[in-house]
Amino acid sequence: MSKIKRRFKKNINTLKKVKLPQIKCPFGKKKIILLSTVLVLFLTLVVLFIIGIRQYRGLSDINSKMDEIGAQIQLGYHREFNLVERLDIVDVQEFKKECEEFSYDCLYMGRNLRAEFLGKLETENFDDEDIEVLNMVSSIDFSIKQDSEKFDKLVGEYNTKLEEFPISITTGLLSKESLL
Repeated sequence: MSKIKRRFKKNINTLKKVKLPQIKCPFGKKKIILLSTVLVLFLTLVVLFIIGIRQYRGLSDINSKMDEIGAQIQLGYHREFNLVERLDIVDVQEFKKECEEFSYDCLYMGRNLRAEFLGKLETENFDDEDIEVLNMVSSIDFSIKQDSEKFDKLVGEYNTKLEEFPISITTGLLSKESLL
């Protein structure tokens, strides 16, 4: 045998002779398993809580952007309906009265009122002054459409985030009104 192999065997035999002290745990094995299970569950809950907080912040950011763009859309509706009122095609008084402050219901009401107005345009005859007003309405309509596209995209993002885990569990347990 070579010198290296003999030395290796000698070292292994020496290690076999050495007895390592055995440490006894003051708790039983069952208690250790129970404590480690509780610790793993606790850490899992902490991680889920942190992820949930981050998702909630993301929802809050999207919600504030939705409010901002929604208020711009509603302001556009007000400007547009001030001009539409001159044409006396549709009644916008209810919208003006109920929608002085921003609300999502007013966005829905404004969208429906605008659709009604556009539907009646085909059956009306206009003079030069009315056509000038319609051109101003058209320019406001363009900015409202752009903002509406942004708003719809944000609503889609918001709904997608509500369905992500772990916030989906929270929204399932709580009503959406009390959560947000």
